[in-house]
Amino acid sequence: MPYLVIAYPTLSQQDRQWIQQVREQHDTELASVVAPHFTLVFPLVALEAKQLIEHVKAQIEHWPHVPFVLRCAVPIKDALSEETSIFLVPEEGFSTLVKLHDALYRRALASELRLDIPFLPHITIGKTSDPWQAKALADQLNQQSLAIQGRLETLDVIMYEKMTVQTLERIPLVSESD
Repeated sequence: MPYLVIAYPTLSQQDRQWIQQVREQHDTELASVVAPHFTLVFPLVALEAKQLIEHVKAQIEHWPHVPFVLRCAVPIKDALSEETSIFLVPEEGFSTLVKLHDALYRRALASELRLDIPFLPHITIGKTSDPWQAKALADQLNQQSLAIQGRLETLDVIMYEKMTVQTLERIPLVSESD
């Protein structure tokens, strides 16, 4: 069974609803399966669930909440299929998310890191087989002066199988008051 590590962002109700509406129109396959999220560890089977949970806990033991601002939609050709995805990409928080991803791929997951696919922190909001359609949607969204503020407060170790997501453990990041 494939396991992943994702983060469901804390967003305003209005921003969450807007993102979900866009996803329901343009990413119909996953919009009803999983809420808007950042994927930090991609599908893997190298570790058992308990090992992965312990690894994540050890790697993020002192990791603080991650504030971010999504300001840009970007079309990205999927390296493993013919589809082009539309990502909401953070401007603020970008480097922290990259460093969090890198920290999770240390030690027990070091051999699982895919160097052939660059990591780009994002929330997927659409997919299409037509790259020009993806570009048009990204352009349309970027004309709206996006500024979606959010924060990552937890990481979820999940199991994803047959279009079903099951959270195995939610692991908190360190709050500013801790």
